[in-house]
Amino acid sequence: MWKVWDERYGQRYYHFIYKNVLFLVLDTEDNPPDIQQQIFDVRAEAMRIVAVQGWGVFEETGYGQLTERKSGRIGEQQAAYFRQVIAQNPQVRWTFLLMHKPAWERPAEEHFSTIEAALAGTPHTPRSTATFIPTCMSSATTGTTSAWPPPAAFRTPTRKWPSTTSRW
Repeated sequence: MWKVWDERYGQRYYHFIYKNVLFLVLDTEDNPPDIQQQIFDVRAEAMRIVAVQGWGVFEETGYGQLTERKSGRIGEQQAAYFRQVIAQNPQVRWTFLLMHKPAWERPAEEHFSTIEAALAGTPHTPRSTATFIPTCMSSATTGTTSAWPPPAAFRTPTRKWPSTTSRW
C-alpha cells in the first residue's frame, strides 16, 4: 500500500524551513506493512457495518476500538530522519511538528520520544489535527504548555503571526 503512495506522491514525511521556522511534517501512519494491512481490513469491515447500521455503532466496531485510530506511530527510519534534520538546523527560531494523530499519546511509543529528546531545550510546538486546541498545546517534552501564538520574541514586528486560518 505504501509503495503505491510513494510512487505517486513521494516521501510520506518531510521538512521545510520558512522564515527561519522549521516545519517537521510527520507521518503518523508509519506502521509495518502487515499491521497497516490489518488496520485497513478492520477499517473496511467497520465501514461495512456503518453502512448498514449507521454511524451510531462506529465506536463499537473493531476499528472504533483500535489504538491506531486515535494515536499515531512513528517508525525508526522516520525518527532518525527528523533527529538529523533537527541536529542540522539548531539556528531556527521555532520548530513546528505537524501530524495527523498525536504520536505522544500512543502507549509505549518509543520513536516519537527520540524526536522530542532531540528538541529538548528548543522552542517548539507539536500540532495534531486530531487534538488541535486553538490557544494552547501541551508539550510532552517539558510537561508545560506552549502559547499560541508564540511569545513576542519569536514574532516578527512587521508581520502578524499566522493563525491556523490566515496565510503567511
